[in-house]
Amino acid sequence: MLAVVVEKSRKCLDFGSTTYLLHLFVCSATREVPSSWDWWVVHVVGLVVMVVLGEYLCSRVEMRDIPLVSL
Repeated sequence: MLAVVVEKSRKCLDFGSTTYLLHLFVCSATREVPSSWDWWVVHVVGLVVMVVLGEYLCSRVEMRDIPLVSL
């Protein structure tokens, strides 16, 4: 889904970190700032995986050949 929404590999880090910061603010607003280390570890690992896979998938989409119509 990230490759469809972002479409450019250099924007994946920005979009991913913004998404996770918004998630942190929503979690903090509804309850409190998460204090358990496992919550932070899971979310940092999730952010890294999302950015790396998103950049990979976006770069594959960018590198596709442009189809030319032959008449």
